[in-house]
Amino acid sequence: MKLTKENEKIMRKAKRYIRTFPLSTEEIRQIEEDITGMALESQERGEDFMEVIGKPIREFCEDLVYSIGGMQALGGRKLLRISGIYFQLYGLLPISMGLVAVFGGLSATEIIYYNIFAAYAFFMGYYAEHGCNTPEKGNKILALGLIFLIFIAGNDIYNAIMSIDSPIETGDCIIFLFGLILDYPMTLIYIIGARRNRAHSPNEI
Repeated sequence: MKLTKENEKIMRKAKRYIRTFPLSTEEIRQIEEDITGMALESQERGEDFMEVIGKPIREFCEDLVYSIGGMQALGGRKLLRISGIYFQLYGLLPISMGLVAVFGGLSATEIIYYNIFAAYAFFMGYYAEHGCNTPEKGNKILALGLIFLIFIAGNDIYNAIMSIDSPIETGDCIIFLFGLILDYPMTLIYIIGARRNRAHSPNEI
């Protein structure tokens, strides 16, 4: 018997989610077979699969991951994945812009400054995305986020002080608003995710 289109859609979602956990190939295969078997059984009985499991598919997958792999889904995992991807993209953009900036009137010191800043953002994003399943990395991820928050806040304060006696350009306003709308919220999401993951670390329990 084949899965219905609706159950196939549920299985695709389940497989994508399961493979975000650091499980062995055998553990992943076993979980996928268990879910597929339950879906087929519900079809044979003419029952709705989602009603049978009685919870969202991701929560059901987390239960299986815990029972088979002995792994509990970390509280900040999703937040770190989202913010981690954001900061990797955030870090790549200034690096590419830095190449253009050579022809845009910026000094060598300014270009180096922006590229170091971009490299740090990329690293903290990469570290968070790949360490979101490891509670022991929660403290390091949290430290990276706090350092970044202090840095961007200090940079904004410095720019505000320096612009007191000079007219504010439109470009500077746009950059500031962009940071206010995206940088600070995403940094806070990053920090919250790290704190939630840290709570699962044996050193924090």
